Amino acid sequence: MWRRVHRYIVFKIDEKTGLVAVDKVGGAGESYYDLADSLPDYECRYAIFDFDFVTVPQDLLSLPERRGRLSCFSWH
Repeated sequence: MWRRVHRYIVFKIDEKTGLVAVDKVGGAGESYYDLADSLPDYECRYAIFDFDFVTVPQDLLSLPERRGRLSCFSWH
């Protein structure tokens, strides 16, 4: 199994060059709230967040499973 190094990455488009640049990288222990706090109020940003969750069993024979999904955000 792999080990998480980063929880999220925030990108911005550099106004001078027009290229995508990394604005902030969140550590493995950071949360969604840390991502939300890192977004500026009046500037556009794009983010990818690694979201963890636990599934709910649909029957008595199944066990809960830990899962993860990548979520993409556009902040305007």
